[in-house]
Amino acid sequence: MSERPHDSPPAEVPTPRASSVGIVIRKGRNGRWQVLLGLRARNARFLPGHWAFLGGRVDDIDRPGEEGDFLRCVVREVREESRLRIHEDRWIEVGERVTPPFFPVRYRTKFFLAQAPEGASVGSRKPPSDELEALRFVPANEAHDEWRRGAIMMPPVLPPLLSVIAEEPVLDLQQLATGLEKANTEEERAPRVEFVPGIWVLPLLSETLPPATHTNCYLAGGQSYVIVDPGSAETDELALLRTVISRRKGYGGIARGIVLTHHHRDHVAGAATIAREMNIPVKAHPRTLELLAEQLNGIETEALADGDTLDLEGISLNVLETPGHAPGHIALYCPDRDVVIAGDLLSGFSSILINPEDGDMSEYLTSLRKVRDMRAKHVFPSHGPPLPPQAPDQALDHRLHRESMVRSALSRSPKPLVEIAFDVYEDEDNIPATVSRMQTHAHLLRLQARGIAQSAGDEMNSWSLT
Repeated sequence: MSERPHDSPPAEVPTPRASSVGIVIRKGRNGRWQVLLGLRARNARFLPGHWAFLGGRVDDIDRPGEEGDFLRCVVREVREESRLRIHEDRWIEVGERVTPPFFPVRYRTKFFLAQAPEGASVGSRKPPSDELEALRFVPANEAHDEWRRGAIMMPPVLPPLLSVIAEEPVLDLQQLATGLEKANTEEERAPRVEFVPGIWVLPLLSETLPPATHTNCYLAGGQSYVIVDPGSAETDELALLRTVISRRKGYGGIARGIVLTHHHRDHVAGAATIAREMNIPVKAHPRTLELLAEQLNGIETEALADGDTLDLEGISLNVLETPGHAPGHIALYCPDRDVVIAGDLLSGFSSILINPEDGDMSEYLTSLRKVRDMRAKHVFPSHGPPLPPQAPDQALDHRLHRESMVRSALSRSPKPLVEIAFDVYEDEDNIPATVSRMQTHAHLLRLQARGIAQSAGDEMNSWSLT
């Protein structure tokens, strides 16, 4: 991804679909609440391998649009996924959440709470739904501890709700419902979106390249933290960021600076404003600081180099120089969580744009290999949801496959760039012509450096095989 060209319209934020989630609890032998969780299938499109509450999308059978549609949905979903039959009148509605816009598919979800029938058990049998690999009742505090230790993955919506369920003394059902509804309301106001402990992500509406609409701003660290890529100058978005920063401060967090992965405006648009307001430095590669010198005039800056470490009191971030998408591009590796904050090295929506004006395809492929060889457990991009460990391999395969298509489109006779790009991206209807030409040109320059292609130097920007 990259900043959106001025002649390219922005993408539309996906409209959330209606869904319901059921929080099913039972009393354990020690009197503490246990909660029913399902392990999402490893091949699931949405949060594979995560332990989650049961639920799903409102279907036609639930009579969407009619009163009680969300309630009928949660009753059906819990029955289909666990075989537990919990009557409608036993459910209590406990708030509503909307999926963050870094997911290509979003949901407006109503949450419901119910106590499982006396003696209810899910046993050790395979769940009846192919969407789940396992089911278990687990004490809420134990599930939360497993997540904090990195033993399991959860959707970010779970940890705040598990904290409420695990409270001492054990709350009665109505008190618990009130606490869960309050937690959901707070999460909508100032979302604490944590896929791993200590690294919060807040998607901000930005001038980014479609199909993305937002740039992920990360608040990463322990007792101290840094703000990575505040890429929006929109008034409402900056207000939301300030609210989340204030919430982190309420937990004792101290902001130690802003870190920029590179200089593109969809990553830096809010940096100067927030840095001046909070009186904190901006940290980036020397080349990035040079390109932003006018914008950062009067703000304290700190140059970051490959191998530098940011000690954030409980979490450290190691700087990785990863040029190619932009000169001076960096990524951040968190060894404590085995996470790479990748910037625009990878994307959860599409392939990364390499603009020949300030990018280099060979450097980009080298940077991908550098991150691939780290074999990090989690890859957090600037656009889209977290990516699996194999994401760098997949990006490398895609780029090399596209390069082979560029090479196949060439012949001994010069051919205009626009025709080469059309042949190479004929299978991609949704890519703007400007973008396909940039990508093709970047590959051609790489092939030229390797002695495979040559430019005719004409007005048509024609290329041929050497």
